[in-house]
Amino acid sequence: MLGSRITTINGDSLEEVLARTAAIQASENLYDRYANLCKSMPTEHFLRQLFPEMKDNLHLSLLTPDGKSRGLTLPLLSRQEVQNTPMQHNNSWKAYTDKQLTYQFVDNDKQIMLININSIMARDNFEYMQKQGLKDLYRQIGFYYRDILKQDMPADTLQAIRQLPSLSEVFAHMLKEMKKEASSTLIIDLRNNSGGWTPIVLPTLYQLFGDHFLQTDMDIKFYRIISPLYMQKLQTNLQDFNQTYGTDYTYGDYTFSTDEADTTNIEQRRADFIENCMSSAPEELRKQQGKALYTPEHIYVITNERTFSAAFHYTFYLWKMGATLVGIPSGQAPNTYMEQTLFRLPYTGMQGSISNSIQICFPGKDRCAHTLYPDLMPTYQDYQRYNFDVQTEILYLLDKIKSAPHSHTNPAGKNQK
Repeated sequence: MLGSRITTINGDSLEEVLARTAAIQASENLYDRYANLCKSMPTEHFLRQLFPEMKDNLHLSLLTPDGKSRGLTLPLLSRQEVQNTPMQHNNSWKAYTDKQLTYQFVDNDKQIMLININSIMARDNFEYMQKQGLKDLYRQIGFYYRDILKQDMPADTLQAIRQLPSLSEVFAHMLKEMKKEASSTLIIDLRNNSGGWTPIVLPTLYQLFGDHFLQTDMDIKFYRIISPLYMQKLQTNLQDFNQTYGTDYTYGDYTFSTDEADTTNIEQRRADFIENCMSSAPEELRKQQGKALYTPEHIYVITNERTFSAAFHYTFYLWKMGATLVGIPSGQAPNTYMEQTLFRLPYTGMQGSISNSIQICFPGKDRCAHTLYPDLMPTYQDYQRYNFDVQTEILYLLDKIKSAPHSHTNPAGKNQK
């Protein structure tokens, strides 16, 4: 069954099922619908929402890699039955280490460096949260240890923060190794990265490009609503917020901002950036004095449908700086609602979250307004060629690099066709 494509589920076409999935779970584009369907299908609650008339099994119509039609009926199992069922896992390229913030040369000549980033969280943002006294620190660091690092969190929160690697420091060490070997290619793997704290990636862009990054217009527009919930998130009040920023907002007002290059003196711009950036290694950034630590000739970013939020921002920024995107499009739309603001219902105590802003990365009618299409997208035949290996996107890219490096020279205009 490996590599078989689903054509119908319980007699309904995949298109119908995806449309119903989007009605049950918010989905930003087609790839997000697929992600939500794959993630939720193993749960009976979701299946009964999807197929109200369903009995006690699920029937799939499949098209096998050799073009044959097959039927597969799957019974609903109890949790205990699932635990007692032997699991089979797809092949996965053994040379790849998928641990958080692990980097390695993947060729004997040390020309191709690959770094895996599973989450846009590291010591940098947790130190910031601790210094600011943010209430969500314990929950977020607990999630990071449990879900990203898959290890027990130390009982001492400060120790738990101190023993974590810093994204800025890891990235600097990696670039110095690349510089030593005069490596030509950097691959940044952001697959299955659901996000975190966007500010901690900005120092890595400065490490890669120096002042060129600070002077590049990212051309992203942000619109944010001023609300009591937003003030609560910032742990301030409207009066103090207005006093801090020299504004006179009232609740219900919108802020308008554009993420663009500052036109002020570059020395001042650089000093302000380093002073205010979210990094555990500001002194190392100052030592660069506007120069890049190292800029490889080719930079590739691998994404998939679960590359989201801050990981999407990192993808977009790197693309704007000239990186080549590879893999499956992100399930996040470039033009979309952003930022998580938590709330609690006063009577039931139930918690939820709501977006307090919207970002616009492309003109509304641009083909990438809702889906950022990679420059290199593997086809079904490509996955088949690599025997549906979990790391197919990397294997596919490495073969592309061997044949001819790919890059784009005008990222801002390439999707206007």
